[in-house]
Amino acid sequence: MSVEITQADRDAAAAITVSPELAEVLRGAGMDEHTYVQAFAKHRSTSTEEVERIKAALTPFANEAAEYDYGDGSGPALDDAPDASSLNEFNDLTVGDLRRAREALTAAHPKPEPVETQP
Repeated sequence: MSVEITQADRDAAAAITVSPELAEVLRGAGMDEHTYVQAFAKHRSTSTEEVERIKAALTPFANEAAEYDYGDGSGPALDDAPDASSLNEFNDLTVGDLRRAREALTAAHPKPEPVETQP
């Protein structure tokens, strides 16, 4: 898998090396295949993809909240309502929206595997 390398990836790789000479080389574009540069790029790419997936999954909920909270006194204000309040108007949310949100949050915070202990 080819990952786009940014200058921030190069700079991060250069920052962790103990050799000033290698740091200078890593800051240039000639060492983009170096393990350090690749590691920073892959980490950034994975984080960015995860954030985008979570944002996409939560967007329908944010849109529903914006439509529900009229802000002009004609509808309930979400900021003032107790968390346990029921909302009767979820016209734009679908089962798919709920599934995507559940999957995004599960992927972001997976449940730890149980650890077997010795008696």
